Amino acid sequence: ATIPPVNDVCGDAKLISAGINQFGDIVSGSNFGATDSGISSCSYNSGGDIWYKFTIPQYSYKTDLLVSTDKLIHGTLYSQFCSLPAQINCIPFLGEIDSYDSTILIPGQTYYLQLFEYQNNRFDCYGISLKSYTPVTSIVNTEDDNDDGLCDTSHCSLREAINKINQTGANGL
Repeated sequence: ATIPPVNDVCGDAKLISAGINQFGDIVSGSNFGATDSGISSCSYNSGGDIWYKFTIPQYSYKTDLLVSTDKLIHGTLYSQFCSLPAQINCIPFLGEIDSYDSTILIPGQTYYLQLFEYQNNRFDCYGISLKSYTPVTSIVNTEDDNDDGLCDTSHCSLREAINKINQTGANGL
């Protein structure tokens, strides 16, 4: 008999940690031996699902979920806990490397991701990573400004702070 993966049911969802302004560690997995959790999703899951969970970091304004696989994997994103999941979105990951970007996920909220192979007849290994975009914050200090182009903890002019934010490509506060 095939042993199901440890995250075969929602209550045993594997944790994905978000990276801040960069992708976090890759969480590897497989749908080999996965069984039907009994939570139907997106109206085309015929069983064999596996579960992950993640919490959106504080001050996050955008989240990217990246899945790397050779097969057509689908996902359903839920809020709330497994006993009363609220479906947010159906996500087709089309193979190779594909991502889901969202600006609607709430900081501090935990979300659940159900992954399954579309026809439930192929098994694959995959990797998942999460990136959370947070603002770059600079404290402007005009009293001790060396105006040397560096923005660090001891000094940061308004021009230096703007340059720092522009170089990182992030939103600033």
